[in-house]
Amino acid sequence: MDDAALKARTEELMAQFERMRAGASDLRRRILEVRGEAKSPDGLVKAVVGNHGHLVRLDIDPRVYRRPDSRQLAETITDTIHRAAAEANRLVEEAASAYLDVHDVRNALGFDMDAIFRRLDEELEPMTRES
Repeated sequence: MDDAALKARTEELMAQFERMRAGASDLRRRILEVRGEAKSPDGLVKAVVGNHGHLVRLDIDPRVYRRPDSRQLAETITDTIHRAAAEANRLVEEAASAYLDVHDVRNALGFDMDAIFRRLDEELEPMTRES
């Protein structure tokens, strides 16, 4: 990496850091407020999950008792919660993407710290080799 490219990349990283620092409290607030919601296809089950995918509320319409099939109900509840969690992840990713690289956000949401460190190593490797 030549000096101009190194300088440009350093400036880009510093700008990203400044955006993160300036928007940290807003980002934190937005992420804490994230709620992912999903309804089952039949509309009888509704799930709301928080920013980490934890279940906040589960609404089950009493009409489910007209078709007592516990296995089907369990599958419907599970699927609805998974879809609500996916929506919460999408909203967190959307909020964080203004401050972070989308790959870093996805890796952080998946708790893939190895991927985050590999990416940082790849970024820093040319800089340390040139020094």
